[in-house]
Amino acid sequence: MAIRFLWDKRFFDKLLELDGDIGGKKILKENLDSLKIVPVQAGELQDIDRKEDLGTA
Repeated sequence: MAIRFLWDKRFFDKLLELDGDIGGKKILKENLDSLKIVPVQAGELQDIDRKEDLGTA
């Protein structure tokens, strides 16, 4: 099982303020009551942080 995070749209503004591949963990910790765990198979979801990542997904 792989662990990936899917973000609700209410967090998009905060995520867009981040620079680089850091900061999302802080947002998660501040909103643990909103966290839902959904099991997925490895490779089922891709990590996309930047527009460039879309081409590799």
